Amino acid sequence: MAAQVDRKEQFIATIVSTGLFERLHFLMGFEDTLMNFLLEPEAVHELLDYILAWRMRYVREMIDNLGPEAILFHDDWGAKDRLFMSADIWREFFKPRYAQLYAYVRGRGVLVLHHADSYLTPITGDMAEIGIQVWQGVLPSNDITGIQKNLGGKMLLMGGLDAGLIDRVDWKEDVVRGEVRRACNEYAPAGGFIPCITYGGAESIYPGVYETISDEIRLQSRLYF
Repeated sequence: MAAQVDRKEQFIATIVSTGLFERLHFLMGFEDTLMNFLLEPEAVHELLDYILAWRMRYVREMIDNLGPEAILFHDDWGAKDRLFMSADIWREFFKPRYAQLYAYVRGRGVLVLHHADSYLTPITGDMAEIGIQVWQGVLPSNDITGIQKNLGGKMLLMGGLDAGLIDRVDWKEDVVRGEVRRACNEYAPAGGFIPCITYGGAESIYPGVYETISDEIRLQSRLYF
C-alpha cells in the first residue's frame, strides 16, 4: 500500500495505538495502574522500560519499512476535565520515556502527532518539550487560548470541537456549523490551530456529522486564507 502512494501528492501517515499509559492499564486494570504509581513505583518503572524498548523497536521497523512522513501516537492521559494522575506523576513516569521515543522519531525525519482527547492543560508545556509537534484531540474543556499564548506556536493544536454537542443521534446542521464557527473564531486568530472533531480519525459516530464539519471548515478557511 505504501509503495502505491504518490508521495508528491500525499503523505504516508501511520498510527501507533495504545501508548505507554494505556498499555499499563490494559495489562493490570485502570485502578491498579493508578495505585501502583504510588505503591509499586520501582516495578512500574521496570515495566515501562520494557514496554518502551518494545515500542522503540516497533517504531524503528515501521520507519525502516514504510517510511512514513508522520506517525500518530495514541495515549489518553486524562478525562474531560482533569488528568488521570497528578502532573508530577506523569512527569516522573512518562515524560522522559516519551522524550526518548519522540526524539528518535523526529531524528528520523518523521512528524510526531500525539492523540489525546483529554484535559491536559497542566502539562502542555511538557508535551511541547518532549517533541510533540501536533496535539490531536484537544478538547474545548482545555484552556485553548491560554495554551496558544503560552506555547507561542511550539506545538500545533488540532481539535477544539465539542463532540458531545454535535455528534449525537439528534444532531442538527445549524448546531454543527455553529460549533465549527465558534472554534474557528475563538482559536484560529492566534494561529497554530486546526479545527477538527477530537476522535483522531476522519469519522463521526452518526452519519453526516463529519461531512458537515468538513464542509463548514472549508467555508471558514476561506475567511482566513
